[in-house]
Amino acid sequence: QAAPSITPRAIARVDGETVVMTVAIDTAGAVGPVGSTTGRLVYDSTAMQFESETMVSDGTLRAVNGTVAGVVRFAAAAASGINLRRVAEFRFHLSRPDAIGAVSLSLEEVHETSRVNLTAAARRSSAVEIRP
Repeated sequence: QAAPSITPRAIARVDGETVVMTVAIDTAGAVGPVGSTTGRLVYDSTAMQFESETMVSDGTLRAVNGTVAGVVRFAAAAASGINLRRVAEFRFHLSRPDAIGAVSLSLEEVHETSRVNLTAAARRSSAVEIRP
């Protein structure tokens, strides 16, 4: 079996001065269902302002802390596995569109539903994917 690889992705949908940022996780290799993860999305607080978490009704328990300017911390957990296409989702006010490119995303903890710790396999995100 190939070694596990876990890569977070930030996907941005821009509508005027609002951007909805979705956190997704890509997996490869020997990775079972992901039961829990924590991470942080770092952004330029002079050009983006955190407004709220977007509620996702898919059976995953989520916690979000966006009280510190420039950082949104998040956690997601589900006994049967979290939805890797929508781990978390946030709404921002955007005052400078170029700031989207400076967003970074990292995972601080990743566990399979079987409790296998996959944190060492987590990579940093690549560039933000911007979708219409």
